[in-house]
Amino acid sequence: MIVGAGYALLGKPLGLIGYLRGERLIVAPALANLGTCALGESREVEVDVQNTGSVPVRIVGGTSTCTCVATKGLPIVVPANSSRRVLVEVHVRGRHSHFSQIVTLFTDLESQGQLSISVVAAIDLGTDPDGSTTKSIDTGKSVSPRLASAG
Repeated sequence: MIVGAGYALLGKPLGLIGYLRGERLIVAPALANLGTCALGESREVEVDVQNTGSVPVRIVGGTSTCTCVATKGLPIVVPANSSRRVLVEVHVRGRHSHFSQIVTLFTDLESQGQLSISVVAAIDLGTDPDGSTTKSIDTGKSVSPRLASAG
């Protein structure tokens, strides 16, 4: 019944936990699995930022590294009791068969200044983004991709 009430209130049952902890910004998905990607491939991840509070909140910026750009279209305002979409561009890089990156969005909300999204993918080390065949970066042997665990 509590989960049902949380779903009715927030639209996402897992958002109820954060709401009960006093968090008024909920990001979904908190874990974005890109599946299998070629090394060097770029993908966009769309996340929803929901503001369950009574005042508007600005998403003022985000992570910008060689593997991730979370600043496209920012800053934005998320009105009270509303949600907005944020695009995160991810560049799959690494020396292993898995990719894992924490993306951070920065807000002007004093009680919740940062939001985190985990992005994971399996890297197909046998194929470049252009479709050509390559070998493993480390050993020259074929490597079987596996999904990274979050956390």
